Amino acid sequence: MKKWGSLLLVIAMLFTAVPTAFGAVRTGWDLKSPRGIATDSSGRIYVADIGNHRIQVFNENESLSMTLGETGIRGADNAHLDTPTTVAVDAATGEIYVTDTSNKRIQVYSSQGSYLRSLALPASAVSESVALDGLGHVFVTDHNNMIYRFNTDGSGYKQLFGYPDVDYRPLGIAADSKGTLYISQVLRNTIVVYTYNKSQDKYTYQKTIGEKDKPGTDNMHFNQPWGAHVDRDDRLYIADGGNKRVQVYNSDGSYHMTLTAPSLTSPYHVATDRNGTIYVSDNHRSILMFDAQGQFVKTLGQNTVPVFEGSQTALAVAQDSSPTDVRSLLKVTDSDSGQTLSWTLTTAPTHGAVSLGQGVAASGGSGLTPADAIEYEPAAGYFGTDPFTVTVSDGAGGSAARTINVTVSRKAAAPTADPASGSVVADGSGIALSTTTPGASIYYTTDGTEPTTASAAGTAVAVSGAPGETVTVKAFAAGPNLLDSDVVTFSYVIETPKSSNADLQSLSLSAGDLSPAFSSGTTRYSASVASEISSLTVTPSVADAVYGTVAVSVYDGTGKLTGGPHALSGGGASPALPLAAGDNVIEIRVSAQDGSMLIYTVSVQRAQATETPQPEQPTEEPTPTPTPVESSTPTPTPVETPTPTPTATPTPTATPTASPGLSMTVNGQPKGQLVQAATEQTNGQTILVASVNRAQLLEQLAAAADGAVMAIPAANEPVDGVSVRLTGDVVQAMAARKAQLQVQAPSGTYALPAGQIDIASLAARLGAADRLSEILLRIDVVQSDAATAELARQAGLRQGFHVAAAPVTFEAAAAFDGKSVAIDRFSSYVKRELPLPQGADPAKITTAVVIGKDGTVRHVPTFIEMRDGAQYAIVNSLTNSAYALVYHPAAFADVAGHWAEPAVNDLASRMVVSGVDAEHYRPDAAVTRAEIASILVRALGLAPSSAASPFADVDAAVWHAGSIAAAQAYGLVQGDGHGSFNPSRSVTREEALTMLARAMAIAGMDASGAGADSLAAHRDGGQVSLWAQDAFAAALRHGLVQGSGKGLEPKRPITRAETAALVQRLLIAAGLIDQAGSK
Repeated sequence: MKKWGSLLLVIAMLFTAVPTAFGAVRTGWDLKSPRGIATDSSGRIYVADIGNHRIQVFNENESLSMTLGETGIRGADNAHLDTPTTVAVDAATGEIYVTDTSNKRIQVYSSQGSYLRSLALPASAVSESVALDGLGHVFVTDHNNMIYRFNTDGSGYKQLFGYPDVDYRPLGIAADSKGTLYISQVLRNTIVVYTYNKSQDKYTYQKTIGEKDKPGTDNMHFNQPWGAHVDRDDRLYIADGGNKRVQVYNSDGSYHMTLTAPSLTSPYHVATDRNGTIYVSDNHRSILMFDAQGQFVKTLGQNTVPVFEGSQTALAVAQDSSPTDVRSLLKVTDSDSGQTLSWTLTTAPTHGAVSLGQGVAASGGSGLTPADAIEYEPAAGYFGTDPFTVTVSDGAGGSAARTINVTVSRKAAAPTADPASGSVVADGSGIALSTTTPGASIYYTTDGTEPTTASAAGTAVAVSGAPGETVTVKAFAAGPNLLDSDVVTFSYVIETPKSSNADLQSLSLSAGDLSPAFSSGTTRYSASVASEISSLTVTPSVADAVYGTVAVSVYDGTGKLTGGPHALSGGGASPALPLAAGDNVIEIRVSAQDGSMLIYTVSVQRAQATETPQPEQPTEEPTPTPTPVESSTPTPTPVETPTPTPTATPTPTATPTASPGLSMTVNGQPKGQLVQAATEQTNGQTILVASVNRAQLLEQLAAAADGAVMAIPAANEPVDGVSVRLTGDVVQAMAARKAQLQVQAPSGTYALPAGQIDIASLAARLGAADRLSEILLRIDVVQSDAATAELARQAGLRQGFHVAAAPVTFEAAAAFDGKSVAIDRFSSYVKRELPLPQGADPAKITTAVVIGKDGTVRHVPTFIEMRDGAQYAIVNSLTNSAYALVYHPAAFADVAGHWAEPAVNDLASRMVVSGVDAEHYRPDAAVTRAEIASILVRALGLAPSSAASPFADVDAAVWHAGSIAAAQAYGLVQGDGHGSFNPSRSVTREEALTMLARAMAIAGMDASGAGADSLAAHRDGGQVSLWAQDAFAAALRHGLVQGSGKGLEPKRPITRAETAALVQRLLIAAGLIDQAGSK
């Protein structure tokens, strides 16, 4: 009974799953009762994973190489194993031998893991161990006191030993280089040794190691010895289970050493590799590694948790500082190799932002940090504490977290100077100092000494000195409860005042006579030439012969530049200027040393030999070259990431009806059950799906007058959003009748003219041109998800605005046969209404913004309307996206009291215009072509384009590239005809109004004009170029410009203040913003 009880105990242990001792293991090391173990010549480790019915093969670095059998699946075919107890590898061939115990066989695989053959065992066999002797033999132990031998090719099966040669559970077996066999008898506590006579193929009992039935702890006794192993040096290893050790004996039988470790509780099998490293399977739980000297190294497959190094977690930064790399505080030690460590932000800072880049690094060492910087940047203006937490994970269940305790010290921003260097006029107060820190004062010196708070204070600095002398200005900013800024140094050279003389002292033509005769005080002349005069030259002579410069251009009667500009010097004649039949304008621009400019024009009438057709109206303003006027560099408006293409889904059928009484209205009158309403759950939101009844809607449409408004009145439904579903033929019919679909959801209303949906184009893209009734359109108004709301909040932290109402997403898509196309751009403005939160102050809402998927935002025209006791933000946009209402007050110190103060501050609050810094707008500076293009794009709510620049002089990396590309795409601006845009050139008033007229057309206004007739009432109306007359007339008709005592001044560069005023008036006239918003 004792014998069978022991056998049952052993078998029970074989089939009992003992959980791993480690909470986190590496890939493939999720072992379930690992038992047998072996190695091969390449260093791979083989583990018999009994409970998972597989053999796991690992590389030397512990990564998984391959699996024999199917994890967790018993089977008797050649692709499966059933209770594989041990494994052995043929050193010569690399073939793998597995004791497939419950299937009564030995399975043989190639070194690559492909099945080769099976060695059948007796039906009564309970195999435990397999071994090879290097002489072509395979040995198998059987609990039934049997030892079997096969040739490695599967032939030559024989029972080698039986009772009483071996008894009481022969479990482990090993062979040395001579063929000597070592067989462990676990219940006898002995190892029996048989020598081998190769010539006679005979085994002879030699000795027994240990004492039968007498367990002991000295080096010649055992207590339940399990596995046996012989290494390359014929050393014998015995897994002495009951003594929690491995005993090692030399080839002559003498004791060599003992392997122990605190985690070694019951060793079962042993293997050694080519380097002498020793592996021990322990108690069906884990594999332990020892070095060749018997010292414990580690437990294989156990994941080493990454650990942050050091104890420093404090970070000190200055207010409004640039991003600070914090990787030195997040270094990690992780000794495991072959893993990828990932740093992630698990608790974000409240008053700043953390960027991590890719945030990954390879494990296997210390001082580990990602290649990309991990940067913290405080929110604009914030100071105080701002902790955040970063977690590092190794992908195998190991992780560690560290909280970085940030202190943002309030520090005054260092002053900037305008100009920052160069030449200045002595005693001219021409240097302006500024700081972006409110409440800070600036202290400076002009003699190169270090400034203190006892030094001169202020922002206007006058310097003195002789011409050519270098003057050094040093300055810093300081104030109450502020850290002093760094001291900054500016160097200047004293110059004599520049000449402002831009007069001509003479002007002559090579053909024709000037009328009136030249006088330096007269700037407008005319002349006539015969039809055969196809060109002429002009010879201007400047009054300031040292510094004055001249540029000559010629334009034909349509305003097209036909020659020049040509820079002249030395009082010489110009190159030949081509003359078109009819009207020509020669423009002579004289620039003085100080940048002042005076423009002389000569209108030349060339007689026509024969009647010629009228030149076509040009599409672009002329490209004169004024002296560049320094202007600000606006903050670039980011590019919105397009809304992902949705996939239409059929109307749910197994959902409860949201509102049994919901019905579509036509011009405000309910029209029965035109829609079927149901709710569905999408991403945690309750969505009301309103599916339009095609046949009934077409009947109602036929009965209604053109321009009908067909509404889904679901504003009071208890849902998170509304999704309307209708077919393409319904949309086509609505568009033909100029009908509008109005989706009234709790979070907003979408008024979409059906004509704005290009159903023909959509059908072509979907491959359904003749199957409109099968195209399903989806129009959604949904409360935006938390991720979008967080993007809006983060953008507010970066750009200084407050989100006043939760974002709302407006989307539309068409689907057919599994393919979907987003409807995300319209040819004219589409109106949306966003209800203001209960109790919201409309004065605390400055505009709505589009929220891009990448976190960028842009203004869209917005005004507030009171209706039926409720307040709504009316938003007009040319695209679909997510929208949020924001509060972004803005005011510039240098426009206080300026005539354009209301317009500048209103558009700055709407994020249409920006200053040169937080306090200054420079209202009287000339606007550049890049600036006005960007202002118009932002004012109209257009998205900057990511398309390649169409102009050679607009690099993709500059701040205005996206806006110029968008302006060109929408027809607001064009180039000079030679592939350039001239972004830094100033803009004349007539050029600006030409661009504005194009913006009027986009805004839905009538941009036509009466041309020269409407300009005649103004003293200089005749100076407006032919190509600009209609634009000027349209601006006058809509009240965008009024003229003044100085006239229309079409050739004068337009200022930044005038630009803001014109753009604001355009938006008001178009009904896109309200008059109240301009106050």
